[in-house]
Amino acid sequence: MNMKNNSPKKEKKPTVLIRHRDKEILLDTFITNDKPWYYIFHRKDGTMQYEDESYVISWVNYMPLEPQSTYIKNQCLLFPSDLAPYENIETLIGEISQYVYRYCDVSPVFGRIVPYFVLLTYLYEDFYEIPYLRVIWDYGSGKSRFLRVVGNICYNPIIANGGTSLSSLFRMIEISKWTLILDEADFQFSDTTNEIIKLLNNGFAKGNPILRADGDNFEPRAYDVYCPKIIGWRFEFRDKATESRCIVEIMKRTQRTDIPLNLSEWFDIASGLLRNKLYQFRYDYQWKIAIQEERIEWLEWRLNQILNPILSIIKSIWKKEDYNNIISYFKERQKEIKEERKFSFEGMIFAIIQEKENMNYPNVYYKHIL
Repeated sequence: MNMKNNSPKKEKKPTVLIRHRDKEILLDTFITNDKPWYYIFHRKDGTMQYEDESYVISWVNYMPLEPQSTYIKNQCLLFPSDLAPYENIETLIGEISQYVYRYCDVSPVFGRIVPYFVLLTYLYEDFYEIPYLRVIWDYGSGKSRFLRVVGNICYNPIIANGGTSLSSLFRMIEISKWTLILDEADFQFSDTTNEIIKLLNNGFAKGNPILRADGDNFEPRAYDVYCPKIIGWRFEFRDKATESRCIVEIMKRTQRTDIPLNLSEWFDIASGLLRNKLYQFRYDYQWKIAIQEERIEWLEWRLNQILNPILSIIKSIWKKEDYNNIISYFKERQKEIKEERKFSFEGMIFAIIQEKENMNYPNVYYKHIL
């Protein structure tokens, strides 16, 4: 009897990354001399394995992307070339800060938050909720530059602009779990607005799939859209639920003359070297930084929720100055949200009702509000 013929066939599946918790395996794609290959990290014994052809897990034969893939040829995806050592996590955070400062002009408070968000993108699978990073303002403010600079060092970044179709966006997020960079994402005046907002509202937490009817037969399908996201938007979100999921920076036209007007090959080299170090960080800290819940009493629920993943990374190295910095940022963010609510239509109605009640009106009627 030929047992080989009766064995189940291995499914062939091109992929860029796998995180197999049960088998404690982490697989990522690297590219050297335009050829994709795999680094496989085994958590149990801490060993690394190199594969340039395929790797089998549970009867699935995973294969790297082909070198002629449009993702690679058109630099749609940015992969590391190898692992690179770093002195310690404190110096790595310092290198990220210097890199961002070299090419972008952001506020000092926001500039100290960005490195922790970058680190979070490499460990985001360990958390159930993550914040988004968002920059807003009009053209010429450095918004697109920020997305390019920071996006280049995040975990497997992929840039999607206003010309990206929704169907491709949903499929790419579900398949890849890359860091999504929404550049010039001005969908307010198109019929895609609601779909993008749904993606952002659902994609900050695990277990919030979006149902869509795709394909020729419009068969319903659930898409998992949980992944890190950096968003460049010209205006504030009309949906305050979306706004509450973001760490926001209002950009400005820089007066600094030390920032290069144009990016060059030196930028690609700098971001590539830093990306290699960050992948080493990923393997050093994967499955090691758990959520350290800290409930700040004066901070509302949603802000507490998105703050904790970043605080968990800060606490893992305990940099008190950075801890105080991010707390002060969220304190100001809380004030802004309260002010926005006060001058919203609903807030003004509530203020009138409260004023009438303070004047001992027995009942507050519609005519009192007009």
